[in-house]
Amino acid sequence: MEFGSKLNGSGGATRFTHVRKRALVLVSALCLGGCGAGDSLKAAAPAATPPGFTEHKSAKDKFSLALPKGMKPIDSEDPEFKKLIADVVSKNPQMGNQVAQIAKSTNFALYALDFEAMRRGAPFVDNVNVIHKSGAKVPPMTMQSAERIRDGMVAQIPGMRVLKTELVDLPTGKSIHLVTEMKVNGLEGGASTARSEGFYLGAGNEFYVVTYTSGDDKRSAEFRQSVETFRVTE
Repeated sequence: MEFGSKLNGSGGATRFTHVRKRALVLVSALCLGGCGAGDSLKAAAPAATPPGFTEHKSAKDKFSLALPKGMKPIDSEDPEFKKLIADVVSKNPQMGNQVAQIAKSTNFALYALDFEAMRRGAPFVDNVNVIHKSGAKVPPMTMQSAERIRDGMVAQIPGMRVLKTELVDLPTGKSIHLVTEMKVNGLEGGASTARSEGFYLGAGNEFYVVTYTSGDDKRSAEFRQSVETFRVTE
């Protein structure tokens, strides 16, 4: 996929004024429903920012995260971005209910794209997004919760295949880790495979889902490095 020549912004989120839709930017489909109440997670010191990564801080959503090389945040309020998401859903109606649920009940705290891959004309542009629910009861980080979330995703999103359901230890504490794969239609024809890794994190009454999406599993270790830098801030 390739964004057009006019990429605007400095320091903060990048805005774009022209989009050439060669392939799909995927809004990762996440199920935040069906999560029961549970104890908050115990915070620990996050990993240091790895070389080549860039730290992203959000005062509004109370978190920081080191973004993998090449990834930069974009402004999710940009009308062009919103139009792009609407176009994605029109080509992939199986994602419609999930995108609507995210928009209605959660805060889209971060969306970052691999701009270096974009400029190379890569067929699929890796991305990371963070969804935040403040004042939420953090779900218990158990296999029962993981399986409930997984089953909800499969029921709501036809064609989604679950590759892995597990619990992992992160600096924020125990986390649910789901790896999924699905075929998605491009905006100008053709289809791509989208592989997503979602990490469900919490601290106190702050609940986050950090999702990395790529065309394959080559950056899985890099994504794990990134999520281990995640921390909740004041």
